[in-house]
Amino acid sequence: SELHPGQVIRETGRDRLDIIPSDKKTSTAQVVLSAQRAPIQYISKALKPVQGDYDYIVFDTAPSVGDLMGAALWASDYVLIPSAVDFLSIDGVMKLLDTLKDIRTDHDWKGQLIGILPTFYDETTRESAAILQDLKEQFDKGVLAVIHRATILRECAAYGQTIFEADNTSRAAKEYKRAIDHILKVAK
Repeated sequence: SELHPGQVIRETGRDRLDIIPSDKKTSTAQVVLSAQRAPIQYISKALKPVQGDYDYIVFDTAPSVGDLMGAALWASDYVLIPSAVDFLSIDGVMKLLDTLKDIRTDHDWKGQLIGILPTFYDETTRESAAILQDLKEQFDKGVLAVIHRATILRECAAYGQTIFEADNTSRAAKEYKRAIDHILKVAK
């Protein structure tokens, strides 16, 4: 039997922020959706009952390509691709862009790509600089300002805090604030 989103939504203790956490069942859902040949509109239809309760619904999917990710992408009005600034991550970006192209072509996706958000940028390595340059050459203005590698980002995740709760004045907080402002400007 299908679950109503209200049965799995969890409060976070933060004002106006609820989540549907993933767990071991998420990978099972991927297999079930594939086996049942669920339509790509599956997630969009499943969230209809709660859509009016939220200003935004954000999907944070695993960096793999599959039916679950495809359904999440199709349900999205806007897509932001965060990517570590390393060779293997850039390969993942390219695969995701191919998936978006396929969804647009094969399933009439009407969404918009906000851009690529380079993360874990390390200004002390040549690899980070070279890969960022490659991204900018390939995607020009589609590349948002970088999020630098920062110890505080690992620490706040370990303590269950957002960067804004851990240190609202840190460079990382300012960089994420800039990214959020850009996203909200595009998504108006």
